[in-house]
Amino acid sequence: MQPYDWNLDESAWAPKPEPWTEEEIYVISDRAWMLYRQGAYQQAAVLARGLAAIDPANGYARKTLALSLTGLGLDQEAWECWCGLAESDPFDLDAVAGRCEAAIQLGRFEEAARDLARLQADAPWRSSGLRFRLETATSPKPSR
Repeated sequence: MQPYDWNLDESAWAPKPEPWTEEEIYVISDRAWMLYRQGAYQQAAVLARGLAAIDPANGYARKTLALSLTGLGLDQEAWECWCGLAESDPFDLDAVAGRCEAAIQLGRFEEAARDLARLQADAPWRSSGLRFRLETATSPKPSR
């Protein structure tokens, strides 16, 4: 009787998973976005976080994740996500605007002002609402 060879490689136990197709990634990205739009932020964040892990260059999934985190009130995580997006693509003005909004929410007013200045120069149509939010957040509150 021959001894059993226990030193089998991984392929003997389970096949290697196939990489995700662009179509599969698109379908899941679209579902995550629809969940976000419906206010199902937790479910959207789960899908978007998984997609960001599978395909870190997928800006669509990362933006959906950042927006979902904001919806969940996880402002610090959302800000970090927006920072990553803006750093990976400095020309992505949506990411700059998202980072600006998250910075205002976190009270990082100097950083928000830098992003706002950039938006006013490069995308003035994106800056008016953020300018109002920053002015409102930094203005002295009236005493009662």
